[in-house]
Amino acid sequence: MSSAAFKSLLATAFGRRHGTRMSNRDDKLTREERLAAKLRENLHRRKAQARELAHDQRAQGVSPDDSRIDSAALSKPASES
Repeated sequence: MSSAAFKSLLATAFGRRHGTRMSNRDDKLTREERLAAKLRENLHRRKAQARELAHDQRAQGVSPDDSRIDSAALSKPASES
């Protein structure tokens, strides 16, 4: 067996192929964790906006149940990246 074939066999056996490393799995998990955190952040922000809108409607004498939440009222803020 040639040394190149042996190195390729070893690289495949240890999860490395064409210079990639096992850390790709770690990177993917990190990316998934970052996305999950951003989704939670977004959810908390949207809930706070909805609570504030409901509070404002109650202060104006309009029941939150009487009017539907307009999607424009919960507009997305400018990117914070």
